[in-house]
Amino acid sequence: MKLRSEYISGRARWLKVCPPVLRGSLFLRFGVVSMLSVFIIVVYFTCASFDSTPAELVETSIEGSPNQGIASYGNTIEENKFFLSHDSVIALKPGDGLSELEDQRSNLQMDQGVDSDGDVDFSISETSVLEEEKPAVVKASVDKGVVTPNTTNTGRHGIAPVRCDPSKKVSELFHMGPIKFLPEFKNPCWREKLDIPIEDMYRNNGFAHYSPTYRKAFGRIKDRWQKEGGVPEYRLRCLPYFFLAGQPKCGSTDLYKKLVAHPDIVTPPIKESHWWGKNRYGWCLNYTASIPFQDYIDIYDEAAAQIETVVDNTADGTEAFHPVITGDASVSTLWSNDDWWKNNENCGQKAPKYTNAHHLHHLLPKAKIIVILRNPTDRLYSDFLFFHTSSKTQQVFHEEVSKAIDSLNECILDVGLRACVYNATIAAKARVRLRIGLYQVFLEEWLSLFPREQLLVIRLEDYALRPLTTMKTVHKFLDLRMLSQEENEEVLEQPKMNTRRKSDRRLGGMLPETRELLDHFYRPFNEELVKLLGNEGFLWKDEDE
Repeated sequence: MKLRSEYISGRARWLKVCPPVLRGSLFLRFGVVSMLSVFIIVVYFTCASFDSTPAELVETSIEGSPNQGIASYGNTIEENKFFLSHDSVIALKPGDGLSELEDQRSNLQMDQGVDSDGDVDFSISETSVLEEEKPAVVKASVDKGVVTPNTTNTGRHGIAPVRCDPSKKVSELFHMGPIKFLPEFKNPCWREKLDIPIEDMYRNNGFAHYSPTYRKAFGRIKDRWQKEGGVPEYRLRCLPYFFLAGQPKCGSTDLYKKLVAHPDIVTPPIKESHWWGKNRYGWCLNYTASIPFQDYIDIYDEAAAQIETVVDNTADGTEAFHPVITGDASVSTLWSNDDWWKNNENCGQKAPKYTNAHHLHHLLPKAKIIVILRNPTDRLYSDFLFFHTSSKTQQVFHEEVSKAIDSLNECILDVGLRACVYNATIAAKARVRLRIGLYQVFLEEWLSLFPREQLLVIRLEDYALRPLTTMKTVHKFLDLRMLSQEENEEVLEQPKMNTRRKSDRRLGGMLPETRELLDHFYRPFNEELVKLLGNEGFLWKDEDE
């Protein structure tokens, strides 16, 4: 069976395309389809044999999606488990086609690489599905060797596959020196000489290659310059003042929507660029190319133009001040370091010596970091319901939880907690993202670099009960002006985001034995979190909250 789809941005609507050659007689149509099927099978077994080869990453050419990079790990096709590059599993059965793939992908987009409101940017290229007794393989062009096994460490957990260059010592970000930001801007901004034609602006930006939303934003900037008489000699460049860095399914989207309702905050085109944790390595481009730091700066150009226009004229006659800020709300920034081994400074390590926290701190040591957390047991169940559509029952959740706990505990005994938490292969052994709830591991990383006063950690349970109090706390943390009563009411009127679907509510809560299992697993980590933050609320003892 061979299916084709045409590129459609936004929510995918599959359109079967019938080539002209198949518009003839039924006999001719049957013959052509049969020959195509035989050709596909021959190519598949020629190019994609898995027999007794070392475990390695195999990627398809499903292009342009922030949630693609379907990969398989295993020595034989029977052992392969298909999952997205951010470790969420896609389970396909023999005979499934593009519609089944899209059904499962549709709920995996919200956390990864796109705005969680559903501003989805992706396309799927020509794809074939082989109907066999073995697990179905969704593939177009398999490129074995995209990631080679680590020759110095081929243990069963696949620690640190090496594809870095130790001779270069450090990666792109560590090559950069400190940026001198302009004192008249509250947001970290600087001016940069611009000497390229308008038509060449953003031509090679990696985000524009997969996202219509970014392309439109870049188009608006160029249109504005053309109306104003051409590209200016210097343009203002800006980076985020704050990061809403974590965690998925903890209310981050709702918090973000209320936060950016403040008049002194402007936003990038999409809430979550996922550059620090994923896209600088090329995740949204199916790892066919990396996305450099310059491309990340580009996505804040529209915000920079807005920041420049707002001026707070001082009464004493000193230079005018620009009080408006922007931020990055990618909730993968706190925890997602799956590609750490690609950084030259991490060559040969079994666990990352340098993570997102180190790279971000190197360039933005004064950044404000906001993290919103919830009971990790509840977070995991919400995550499971939100990011999966098939085989979604209470019993399946219990089985996957048991599998994930066993796998992680086994890994910890072998190589230690930190190495396992940052290992995508271990995370992919079950359909639940257990490691994201190990908040203490990630926050320790960030607090080793950033002073405590630059991190604000919020409980979702507190935010849900007292949203206005929480928003005032966030505003104060970001040194924003206090809002009037009328402005606060407008903030609270923002619609609730990413609430549980009706079908998921009908499914009910997790099994009591699953909750008991997860509570027992997470308890020691929560206790360490309390020590780290000095707040016993992070024990989540009060179930009534």
